[in-house]
Amino acid sequence: MKWRSPAKRVSETEEVPLSSATYGAPLKTCRRDDCCQLPTGGNKAATEVDVLGGKYSFPQFNFKSYEPHTEIIYPPALRKYTKQPIFYGNEKKVWFRPTAIELFVELKHVYPSAKIVAGSSEVQVEVKFKHEKYGVSGYVGDIEGLKGFSVDEEKRQVVIGGNTSLTVPEMACLEGYKKLVRDSWRVSVADEEYFVAYKATAIPADAIITKLTIPLPAEGTREVIKFYKEAKRGDDDIAIVTAGLRVVLDESSVVTDISLAHGGSRGGNGKVTLTLPSYISRWANYPKDLPLGFTVPGGMPTYRKTLVCSVFFRLWHEVAAELELGTQVQQVDHEVIEEIHRGISYGSRGNDNPYEQRATGEAEYIDDMPSIEGQLFGGLVLSKKAYAKLVQVDFTPALQVPDVIGVVDVKDLDDERNLWGRLRKASHSLRRTLCTRMEYCLETIAAAVIPRPDDEEMEVWSSTQNIMETQEFVLQVTGAPSSRIVAKVKRMGGGFGGKEKGMLKVLDADIYNNAGYSQDLNDAVMDRALTHMDSCY
Repeated sequence: MKWRSPAKRVSETEEVPLSSATYGAPLKTCRRDDCCQLPTGGNKAATEVDVLGGKYSFPQFNFKSYEPHTEIIYPPALRKYTKQPIFYGNEKKVWFRPTAIELFVELKHVYPSAKIVAGSSEVQVEVKFKHEKYGVSGYVGDIEGLKGFSVDEEKRQVVIGGNTSLTVPEMACLEGYKKLVRDSWRVSVADEEYFVAYKATAIPADAIITKLTIPLPAEGTREVIKFYKEAKRGDDDIAIVTAGLRVVLDESSVVTDISLAHGGSRGGNGKVTLTLPSYISRWANYPKDLPLGFTVPGGMPTYRKTLVCSVFFRLWHEVAAELELGTQVQQVDHEVIEEIHRGISYGSRGNDNPYEQRATGEAEYIDDMPSIEGQLFGGLVLSKKAYAKLVQVDFTPALQVPDVIGVVDVKDLDDERNLWGRLRKASHSLRRTLCTRMEYCLETIAAAVIPRPDDEEMEVWSSTQNIMETQEFVLQVTGAPSSRIVAKVKRMGGGFGGKEKGMLKVLDADIYNNAGYSQDLNDAVMDRALTHMDSCY
C-alpha cells in the first residue's frame, strides 16, 4: 500500500492557529450574566462561618421554591447552547474536543500520536493496568459528521459516518472500502488490506476514517450477512472469537461470492479474511492453517479452531433457512440456528418445593393420571375368612357384573413363573414362625400399566420405592426381556428411604480436611468422615 506524503508537515513544536478554538480553562458557565457559577450571579449571599478558629466565607444561593404542581422546564440557555471546540493543556498534557471533521483532521495532523477518546472505558484500563501515558488526548463524540449514514440509490451504496478505527470482522466481511483523510489527501483502502497486525490497521498515524462505503447487492442476487461473537463471560467480556460472514448467491442458488472474516483466530496477526478464490483453495485445510500457537493471547488455540468451523456450520444452516434452499426438513437443523434466550436473573433461588403442590392439590398421583381409551381397572377379591383353606373358587357371580371383562388367578401363570407352584413340588418343606421387629411398608401402592402390543413393550407407572424390583417382577410374570419393560415412578406421598440392597466390596477414597492454623477438632472430623463416608454402615 502506497501513501503519498504531504508537501509540508507541521512540527508538533510549532504553533498552529486553530479557528474557533477556546484556549485555557474549560468552560464552567453558561455565559449568562446571572449564571450561578459567577461570583455575582445566581442571587448569591456571602456567609461567614468559624472553622478551626478562622472565619471562612462561602456563597449561599437563594433558589426559587419548588412548586409540585408546576412542570420544571429545560433551561433555555442550555437549549440554545451550541458546542464549541475546546483546546487546553500545558507542556505535559494536552486535551482537545473538535466539533467538525476539518478541525479534527487538522489536529490529527499536528498530533499524530494523540489518543482518540470516545467512551474512555478502555483508556482507563490501559492507564491503570498497562501504565500507558498519553500526552495528547482528543474527544470525538461531538463531531456530527461521524454519526450519520445515508443511502445512495443511484450508486447502490450505503455511506456510514466513519469512526476513528474499525477493527471488527463485521466491517471486514462487507465488500466495501474506507475513505481515509490524511491532511488534504483522500484515499481509499480495501478491507483485504486493512488488517496488518494484532490490534493494528493500515491507517497511518495522522489519518482518520471519515466514510465507510458498503455497496448494495446487485440485482438478481441474494446476499446474506451474519455476525457472531463468542466470549468467556465468566472472567472477561472480550470475545475470544468473532466472525463476520457474507455469502452471495445467484438466481440458481449458486455461491458467486463469499467473504469470511474471523477475529481472534490469527494469533498475533489480528484477523483472518477469506474471499471466494482463497476460500475454495484453503477451506479443506482451513482449521489446520490457522496460525494459532499455544502462546496466543487469550489461550485455547484448539477451542478457537473448533469455533471457526462451528460458526461456518451454523452460517450454512442459517443461509439455507433464510433463503429456503432445498427441503427444510433435510437441509436445516433448527436446533443449530435457534438462539438460547435466558430468563431474567433473580437474587433468590427458584421455588421447587414439591410439598406446596401436595398441599394445594396440584400434585399428580397414579390415580390422577388421565384415563386412556380401553383402560381396564383391576381389584383384589379377598377371602371373607381370616384363617381358612381355599378349596374352590366360583367366578360366575363376578362375571355377571356389568363391565367385568375377565378374571385372573393362579391358573394364568405356569409353575416356572409362579413362586407357589415351585414350593408345591418341593420334596421337603420347613415351617417356622419368625418374631422380629421388622418394619413393613404401610404406604398404599398403586400401579398403572400401558401395554404397546406393536412393539411388545410395556410401560409401568407405580408408587414404589424400589423401581428395579418392580421391573424384575413384571419381567418374571410376562417373560419379556428387560429392554421391553419401562418402569417409572409417580409421587408416593411419603417414604422411608430406598429399598435397594447391595454389597460394597471395594472403596478407594482420599479424604482431605482443611485444618486451618490449629488442630482443634480436626481429628474427630476426619474420624467421622472415614466411618460414615460410605453411608451404609
